[in-house]
Amino acid sequence: MEPTPFDYDTADLPLSPTGVQLYVQCPLKWYRRYHEGKREAPTVPLLIGSICHLALQYYTESKGERTVDDCLASAMAATDVVPFGDLAICPSLIKAGVDSIDFSKLMAVEQEFQIPVGDVQITGLIDRVEMVGPQTIQVIDYKTSLVPMTSWEMESNLQLAMYYVAARALWPQYPQVVLSLMYLRKGKMMSQVAEDDLIPSLYMYLNDIVRRIQAGQFEPTLNKYCCYCHVRSECPRYAELPDQAKAAISMPADNPQAAYAKWYMLDQLQYTLEKDSKALQDSLVKGMADAGSQEVATPIGIFRVNNRANRSTDTEACYNILRQSGVSESEIVAAMSFSSQGLDDLLEKHGAAKPGLEQMVRSTQRFQATSSWLTHKAATPPLKKGRK
Repeated sequence: MEPTPFDYDTADLPLSPTGVQLYVQCPLKWYRRYHEGKREAPTVPLLIGSICHLALQYYTESKGERTVDDCLASAMAATDVVPFGDLAICPSLIKAGVDSIDFSKLMAVEQEFQIPVGDVQITGLIDRVEMVGPQTIQVIDYKTSLVPMTSWEMESNLQLAMYYVAARALWPQYPQVVLSLMYLRKGKMMSQVAEDDLIPSLYMYLNDIVRRIQAGQFEPTLNKYCCYCHVRSECPRYAELPDQAKAAISMPADNPQAAYAKWYMLDQLQYTLEKDSKALQDSLVKGMADAGSQEVATPIGIFRVNNRANRSTDTEACYNILRQSGVSESEIVAAMSFSSQGLDDLLEKHGAAKPGLEQMVRSTQRFQATSSWLTHKAATPPLKKGRK
């Protein structure tokens, strides 16, 4: 079935921030979900997110009178979920959110908002709003994802931009709005401060999205989420992929053995593409350097050249320092086996209790040649003035 224009009058379906982001990600997937009703089955990460959000809502609305376990039980009952192994992480995530709440500053929980765009209302909910100063409020969105956004990604985050516009309309007496993402797995808050210059450019951007939806523009877009797309078999762009890529993406991963097999196949596919990709990236970086440019805006996003000195760690020396400082072997292996971020998190965790630990570990690291590569962010209105 070919996509047709979407009629909001007959569908009576408001557009949400999640829906806007999905359309930007892939218009065809948006059409399959919202026009044809082909919604994906809930995944474990989605279940964890829904349960934790609901439990934190119950806890906050009770002003802390209910326990974490009580709120968790109510959230699982409300979502009709039977407890299973993967949900064992929920209590610790909810506890991290609970620890971040200051009831003396609390202004709103699950605050509904509407952003009028033409004849369409974009309707959403803000998890939590706090007053942090006489002219400042903080909008807080809970996240259960594993990997936090970078500050650059936050600056171009469409959901945060819509939260800012909504907050300025709901509480105009507060001219400064702090936009925060509370990462429950790490117990960390990441924040950005937006500016009113964002508002007209965001409305122009949203108007263009609504216009494209109403005009029936639902062309598919290949992106990093295609691996998880439940309607990829109906996608003409996916059908054009090489057989090896489609086979790797379509492999099941419903048990550890299958997951390892899929990982291996994707790893091999990545290896075959890596050299061509690296050569192309080097060419693009060189072209940007020759042109004296650090950023290039394209219809699919903004690309920036980043430079840094690669660092390598003397594994044996680092291990010995950490063990002598009383850090458990299992923590060290987990931190050093996956990424430099893991080691950074480990040092942050133990550094306060063990003065000088971070400096000693850093002394085992060697800086290699500086490298340049391209990073990408969406071409959405930036939160901060003056940024492209």
